[in-house]
Amino acid sequence: MSPRPMKNAVFAGLSAAMLWSVQILPYTESRYCSILNVNGGNGVTGHGFGIDASGRVPRTGTSGDAGADATAFTPGDNPNPVCGSVAKLHGAVNIADQTAKSIAAGVPTVLSNGSIPLDFFQVDRNGGGPAACEYSADGTGHSFEPMDVTLNLPGNFGAFPADRKTWRVVATFKEGSRCSGGPDKNICLVRCRAGQTSETAQKICGGCFIVKLDGTVAKKGSSGSSSGSDSSGYTLTSQQMDSLISVSVKLAKKNNLVAPKHTKRAHHQ
Repeated sequence: MSPRPMKNAVFAGLSAAMLWSVQILPYTESRYCSILNVNGGNGVTGHGFGIDASGRVPRTGTSGDAGADATAFTPGDNPNPVCGSVAKLHGAVNIADQTAKSIAAGVPTVLSNGSIPLDFFQVDRNGGGPAACEYSADGTGHSFEPMDVTLNLPGNFGAFPADRKTWRVVATFKEGSRCSGGPDKNICLVRCRAGQTSETAQKICGGCFIVKLDGTVAKKGSSGSSSGSDSSGYTLTSQQMDSLISVSVKLAKKNNLVAPKHTKRAHHQ
């Protein structure tokens, strides 16, 4: 009797089992965080390099890879490529190409207090804060200077227990900062990074974008030469406050920092 039918049956069983195992594997996001919007003082809304603003990449409420247009960075202070890589771009971000596209679409201006409000999208828990931002004055990405992040992502060491959340982040130029890139010598390249995959692999997501700054960022409280538009005060959103309070309470309970409730004793006459 030929053993071939038995072998075929075994292979068929293995194939079915392998197919079933692939079907039940959990969906994995390709990236961890991204910069959806750059909100300019001139009313222009820019986007992080590589972001698909058409709505085809799911954010909340729909299945699919919410990190398909998010930027991935190599960890460390000097990522290579400079502006990372994006899955939808099929590789490294080309700074010159993305800058040209952003200029054609309209460049958001820095607010008069030197700040840039961002909509930072956290894909999953590995895309948490805090975020760090820096800028390249000539827009090339050859060198960077640090910025202040005056309203940051929630999280510790790049992790925060949230999925598909959009957070308001504010990056702020330091006093004396100026931009010299682009055709009008007033564009800066900004890079913001957050997230982690381990204790030694941090700043692995986020993105790059450009902004326009005429003049120099003045000292706070002075009438400076920066010509950014309206400066609005940005505070924590209710969503950020609720998340931060929840995490703080959990950490306090974990470390036995919350005093136990005392019940009132009944007083007898």
